[in-house]
Amino acid sequence: MKKEDLSFPLTAEAYIAYQEAGAGCEFDKNMREAIEAWLPVFNNSYEEGKCGDRQALFDSIKSLDEFISRSKDEPILHDFLSVCKMWVCYAWTRGNDDARKAVGT
Repeated sequence: MKKEDLSFPLTAEAYIAYQEAGAGCEFDKNMREAIEAWLPVFNNSYEEGKCGDRQALFDSIKSLDEFISRSKDEPILHDFLSVCKMWVCYAWTRGNDDARKAVGT
């Protein structure tokens, strides 16, 4: 499955299955809970993209960059937050693309 095949709003089941397939293993309960906790952030970013709210994206990136920089001594957290940043950006772009397609531009 490609990330383009995922539908928004993301569901825990679909997103976790996608991540597990990419990792080649099943996640434990703690990892699933951590991933699930971020879904509202990704889904919100998608909605902000549909509205074309670039400032919301910039604010999210700035906040995530601060968290990422503070986690540099914790590689697992650092990598996890870096992936979350990528998904925030992807969700915003996907929402913006979907909105433009809906109006035919």
